[in-house]
Amino acid sequence: MALERELLNKLLQVAAPCAISDIRVDEQRRRVDVWIGVRTPRSWFGGNGGAADAIREAEWRHVNLGGYHCYIHARLPAGTELAEQPWLGDDKLGFTRAKAKQIFALMSEGVSYEGICMLLDVPFNDLWKFKFALDSGSATPGLQGKPARPRGQGAAERALAAAPSRAPAAPETAVPDATDPVWQELVEGRLPVDIRVLSLQLLLTRMRSQFATIHDKDVRLLKLRDLHRYVIRNERVLDYELSQLRRH
Repeated sequence: MALERELLNKLLQVAAPCAISDIRVDEQRRRVDVWIGVRTPRSWFGGNGGAADAIREAEWRHVNLGGYHCYIHARLPAGTELAEQPWLGDDKLGFTRAKAKQIFALMSEGVSYEGICMLLDVPFNDLWKFKFALDSGSATPGLQGKPARPRGQGAAERALAAAPSRAPAAPETAVPDATDPVWQELVEGRLPVDIRVLSLQLLLTRMRSQFATIHDKDVRLLKLRDLHRYVIRNERVLDYELSQLRRH
């Protein structure tokens, strides 16, 4: 067991003052549960060790370990200050930072929710809760640096990669680049653009409501990319609106 804990400490990147207190492996369900807490000089989380009385408990889905679903159970004294460790998570998202980074990377690339569920073996309901928390501004993905697309997902990823992909926009497209500040200006209502297409009106209305509560720059960028992909897909019917964008 000591060897297993040492190995998992390295795999999960658990750093002091935290350490693994327990590990349970369910071979039938292909699931591993890991309990992590703050180690005090004489005990775990209280008692003779002198840890804080109030204990914060949380459970997050982590990245898979060797084909096993991994769940982190954290028991941390209230007020514990920890570095941005990948096994930590946001209670409202239900995933660790490492898992959230995988999901967010695929969302940023425009992968469908069904595709994300297949690649990362995530229930659709959990993914929908993740998206709702981001859209409402009640949680952030807690990213460090540029999101990296997950690797080594096996047959599911290879199948998705082999599927026909949408052709890239033609070089002469009238749609500004996804990084053009015009998109944020459009969402924030700072451009005098007459919008005639109802679906774009509804999309912008929803995005403006979301931007009022979303302050995380990565989540905002994700939403702007969604808007850009929508315009690319509907470029023909948005000719009137795009002609106005080109003047700004």
